[in-house]
Amino acid sequence: LDVYRIGDDPDSIDLDDFLFGDGVTVIEWGELLGENLPKDYLTVKLDKVADGRQVSLNASGLRSQKLLEAIDG
Repeated sequence: LDVYRIGDDPDSIDLDDFLFGDGVTVIEWGELLGENLPKDYLTVKLDKVADGRQVSLNASGLRSQKLLEAIDG
């Protein structure tokens, strides 16, 4: 989801279908959802570095922490 394009009307789409359905939902500009953002999520941050990109992950919530631990192995 590109939340930036939704603007000030998050109700214009049914977020529950995306956030609580089966599978994974990737949200760009998720911070714009404010209180509509679930309490448990995994932030993926991409930073430009001299030789490419650096990925950092941050867990917010128990399920996300378990996912991050599984990724880190």
